[in-house]
Amino acid sequence: MPRPYLVQYPGATNFNIPMNMSLYPNRWKLMDSDFYMDVACVVPTPTPGGLAGMCSQAYSFRSQAESNEFRTFFQDWVGDTLILYRGFPGCHFCWPDLLNGTLRSEGNRDYPEFTMNGNGRGDTRWLPTADVATAQGVSFQCCDVRTQALYLNEPVPIGFAVSIACGSGSGRSICWLNAGEIVVRGPLIAPEYRMHSVTWMDAGAFRHAPWPAAFPNVYLPPQRPYQPPLQSTMDNWWDHAHTQLWMTVMAAQDGVIAAAAARQALASAARAARRLLNPVY
Repeated sequence: MPRPYLVQYPGATNFNIPMNMSLYPNRWKLMDSDFYMDVACVVPTPTPGGLAGMCSQAYSFRSQAESNEFRTFFQDWVGDTLILYRGFPGCHFCWPDLLNGTLRSEGNRDYPEFTMNGNGRGDTRWLPTADVATAQGVSFQCCDVRTQALYLNEPVPIGFAVSIACGSGSGRSICWLNAGEIVVRGPLIAPEYRMHSVTWMDAGAFRHAPWPAAFPNVYLPPQRPYQPPLQSTMDNWWDHAHTQLWMTVMAAQDGVIAAAAARQALASAARAARRLLNPVY
């Protein structure tokens, strides 16, 4: 029986992908797989001659650039080499779940869509992902003045990125919303995702460091305070025994952190002196 096909944009590299409407409204299902796509991404186009009798309606992307970008992405998925990334700051709402080895979105509704609505909140269980550079950029957030007061003197972990294997053999459902946002059906339980990198801030400069291979996914520092009203709130988090133990173990894996030990000691002594004068500051 003839069925819809996603075809190349005129002039782009050739591909013909069979698809059908899925159980998710306004989402195409490609190749009878767990790969979905927003119907708004494509528009009707004339059926190529090679699909005569097989294609009920052909669709293509609106531009050659988007068509070629999708083709590369789709080839990685078919070849089972597709890796997607998610980044978040250390104060993210998901942190308590991450400490227990679960990566989840803000909601529970099973519908692949953009994860933030007009109110800045979402209700879908699908997780936003991106390429590694974008994910690491997203991890650099919530750098309020209290956090800045820390990282001006010593290295502070600001954010983290995880990697998610999403190739055709992974068994994970993904949905192409546009070239800038692909969502993955969650929640994911470690090792369905892996910690990929740490975003450090030190003396006003950031650095992305690989996650140490010896570290398990759940070995994370306590959740960083979100917009703390007092500097003492941030300092108490930073000087917490669990945070400092994590830093000590990290320093054994990361020479840059180890080299900052003297500066860390001076900064710690200064905070201790402030607490003697006033425990709440």
